[in-house]
Amino acid sequence: MHGLAVNTLFSELIVGTTLTITGGLLRHYVLPLYHHLAYRGLSVAGKWTVMEENIMEDGKAFLGPRWTLNVTLRQRGDLLMGDAIATQVATEGKSCPRVMEYKVKGDIDRQSVTLKLRNRDSEKRSWSAFVLCIKGDGCIMVGQRNFFGLVEDRIRTVLCIWIQEGTSSEQLQNIVSNENMTIGNNAPFSKKVK
Repeated sequence: MHGLAVNTLFSELIVGTTLTITGGLLRHYVLPLYHHLAYRGLSVAGKWTVMEENIMEDGKAFLGPRWTLNVTLRQRGDLLMGDAIATQVATEGKSCPRVMEYKVKGDIDRQSVTLKLRNRDSEKRSWSAFVLCIKGDGCIMVGQRNFFGLVEDRIRTVLCIWIQEGTSSEQLQNIVSNENMTIGNNAPFSKKVK
């Protein structure tokens, strides 16, 4: 009788351990892989340059850099992840521009993209949250950026446009004109867009 109880306990232990391991493998590897393979939506994976709306002295808005934000996105199904580097544009009197690195997480739902950027430097507290709408054939995204701590400790909101590497100037100009935006002379794409 004692041997039967030990065998039953041992069998239950093996079955329980096997189920736990199998469940973990399914949840962490098999289901995400299936989700990625079954996803039929738009892909926004790739390298992007982000331009923000700045306000000129005359009150007119233009797209031009105070910071250059370059983002590399990877996509697994509707989940997005990646890396971003923000570089402060050199201005007169500043010899060394600041550089900030971010990790990126977000998701895509039909034509909408939501992204959160968190600073990799634990000493600097800054984050950005983007709510974007995919335009055209998916090579341009337009929306808003909320951010905190990049330059000062307050939350700010600006309009922005994301341009995927390889986007033609014609595609960019069509989207920008449809969105009623103006590209400033110092914007990274101003020379290409006429």
